[in-house]
Amino acid sequence: MRPNSCAALGAESFFESVTTPINLPADALVAFPRESLLALRAAMRRDVGDAADTWLQEGGFAAGAPVFAAFERWTAARGLEAPSSLGVDQFRELSAQFFRESGWGDVTVSSLNGVVASLAAPDWAESDLGAALAYPGCHYSAGLLADFFSHVADAPLAALEVECRSSGGAQCRFLVGSERVLTTIYERMATGVDYAVAVASIAG
Repeated sequence: MRPNSCAALGAESFFESVTTPINLPADALVAFPRESLLALRAAMRRDVGDAADTWLQEGGFAAGAPVFAAFERWTAARGLEAPSSLGVDQFRELSAQFFRESGWGDVTVSSLNGVVASLAAPDWAESDLGAALAYPGCHYSAGLLADFFSHVADAPLAALEVECRSSGGAQCRFLVGSERVLTTIYERMATGVDYAVAVASIAG
């Protein structure tokens, strides 16, 4: 398998009481059907092959900063601290909620062995069950998540998709961490090692 390149809130009533929607014009965002993204990806892969992966990832990377800025405004509208000041569990819950409300899917954000962050969804918006890809294919998402989480960490990070519905997986899962760590995981996966085993081996 070749992966694509690279503080608890607790109470449900909190989210039920918050109704401030994402403001697309104010956040310089545009809503469009996921079918458009899937059609674009399919056309690019048909016409330019694997080069499409890099182009899509670059497009996603460019989206990271404005999406993070939208997340900052989203948290501020709820009277919360800036994302960089949130506790770990609180950030995981809020970022998952933000991506769900943005239409990306039923997202869970967690940590794997304290080595990398994990973002997983059984209905990730870029995935396409009919694509029958040989490898994970949500390259736009990988670029977006890499830059989004780089702004959270205030340091360059990379994202690696290790499970993908477009290639037969039950969900899409992205690992986010330093380029060095993800390169090591990628290289071990390329030899047939499962990503969870690769992460665990790094954790020692």
